[in-house]
Amino acid sequence: MKPKEKSVLLVLHGAKSSDSLEKTADFVTKLQKLLGKKHMSAAYLRYGTPLPKEALEKLYNQGFRKIVIVPLFISPGSHTLELQEISDNFEREHQGIEISIQNSLIETPGFLDFVKGLIA
Repeated sequence: MKPKEKSVLLVLHGAKSSDSLEKTADFVTKLQKLLGKKHMSAAYLRYGTPLPKEALEKLYNQGFRKIVIVPLFISPGSHTLELQEISDNFEREHQGIEISIQNSLIETPGFLDFVKGLIA
């Protein structure tokens, strides 16, 4: 199988509430429409499915060998460390895959202005 272009994997915390999970799924759908043809999917670290490892496995089986993980967490911490560990283990177990992880939101250019816009 010829490797496909890269895929983006959004990773969210998840929630026990089905209403919250529906809003998250709606957000992902809207973002996908904005991105157009770029392949994107979502995973949940705690409440919700798929889990990050399951999502990575699915992407790998679909032929993606470059995956950019976008953690939708406000700040770095235990969840981002856990995500790095999942990524590192997956790369060790799957030959030829390259996974990169973007910064948390407070480390992302433009996030400060976004929050300022909410307040101003």
